[in-house]
Amino acid sequence: MAFFDELPERAEQWATDPRRQPDWIGPPENVAGGAVELARVLANTGDAAVALQGAVAYPTGVELAVGLYRRPRPTLLDTFERFRFGIELPDGRRLVDDRWHEDAEATARLVQRGGGGGGLTWRQDYWLWPLPPAGALRVACQWRDEGIEETVVEIDAAPLRAAAARAVELWADDRPVS
Repeated sequence: MAFFDELPERAEQWATDPRRQPDWIGPPENVAGGAVELARVLANTGDAAVALQGAVAYPTGVELAVGLYRRPRPTLLDTFERFRFGIELPDGRRLVDDRWHEDAEATARLVQRGGGGGGLTWRQDYWLWPLPPAGALRVACQWRDEGIEETVVEIDAAPLRAAAARAVELWADDRPVS
């Protein structure tokens, strides 16, 4: 007996857009990105911490996973909305997750793309566009409500660029850009 034989069939319909998304919005929908092990603590007060949990790189950019952690304590407010994250590219361009909408002609962006969690730990995903040039990235975070002042850590773009070279295009996507 096959694994799914006993389950009832279910008809599903998916709406698809005849256009493809612009590169700055998120990863290409026709590419399996290259994984990057990127476990790096950005800040740790002993009661709260921020860490890069990993990345998936594409020829057009990098999806970053950021973990937010808090120690249990008697009065714990939900303060994740006050967390700030940014990246400075090797060429000096600074990108902040809440600023992309201010410049329609931007040549680089950092877009918040969702996440999840609850209680004491959360994961926040970001899209960094375009793929950063060679050199050091300066990754910044700030979470004042949890005692984390602006903290900046440098990471090398080389592993991100190498992973992007391993990304696999699954099919050609010649749809016009929306």
